[in-house]
Amino acid sequence: MTKRYVCPACLSRSMLVRLDKKGRPMLSCEMCSQIIFARSALKLFNMLAVSRLLDDREMLRFTRETAVQQAARPTALVDVLRETESGTSGESSQDQRKVVVNE
Repeated sequence: MTKRYVCPACLSRSMLVRLDKKGRPMLSCEMCSQIIFARSALKLFNMLAVSRLLDDREMLRFTRETAVQQAARPTALVDVLRETESGTSGESSQDQRKVVVNE
């Protein structure tokens, strides 16, 4: 039987290691259709290590509860998109300039 890993997107044990058309390893979730392409052995094993962390019931429970709490905020998606666009984790551009100037 093929080993299944915990998917970091849907948190179900339905992620499999497969090969893409070119024979490179990828992780594919049968539940949510998430596909993660690992372009090196190190990246693949890093993703599998993250999945193994989610094997722990307490870690999985904490992850689910945290995700539900964060998603329940009215501005949750806007905040995530803002962080992604700016490349920061909530710091203003002024805060970043201060750090650069002080270095």
